[in-house]
Amino acid sequence: MSMYNRAAQFSPFAALTGYEKAIEEARKKQEKNARRKEPGMTALNDIFLHVHKLSTGEN
Repeated sequence: MSMYNRAAQFSPFAALTGYEKAIEEARKKQEKNARRKEPGMTALNDIFLHVHKLSTGEN
């Protein structure tokens, strides 16, 4: 086997071509969904906090 072929055998390659792009797109989609749900979650959190204060006698 020539030195060139031997070196090519161990050269780096992109086994996961497009993986980083897919991860970045998934992260952006998740952030977008989280922002969309945030106002409702804030209102729900306020309700739970109010119920907690009522149940513990805090006002």
